[in-house]
Amino acid sequence: MSKGNYKDAQRREYFRIVYPSSECPRLLIDGLAYDVIDVSERGIRFDNGGSDNLFEIDQVVRGRIIFRDDQVCSVEGKVLRNFDGATVILLTRGIPPRLLMHEQRRLIRIYKHLV
Repeated sequence: MSKGNYKDAQRREYFRIVYPSSECPRLLIDGLAYDVIDVSERGIRFDNGGSDNLFEIDQVVRGRIIFRDDQVCSVEGKVLRNFDGATVILLTRGIPPRLLMHEQRRLIRIYKHLV
């Protein structure tokens, strides 16, 4: 990712962690698992397998995110949009900042040679 793209991706209200494909947490919804592309305290974007009509706009979604180190977080929110094979959920019950910081430190530890 170029520096310009990274800066654009971080022009948001909440800090966002964008995952390398090998580190994606899994989002479990109704017994199905989806790769999480990025997370913040108030939102997640996940790979919907190319089915942009799988989730409806404003649909309430409840699930659990299972992180690579087996930490689990329950989430709930409304579908904000579907695009390019991904679904974005605006969370009403989100990921605790403590867990996001843990994830950030874990990724930095693994990919410190790239920082």
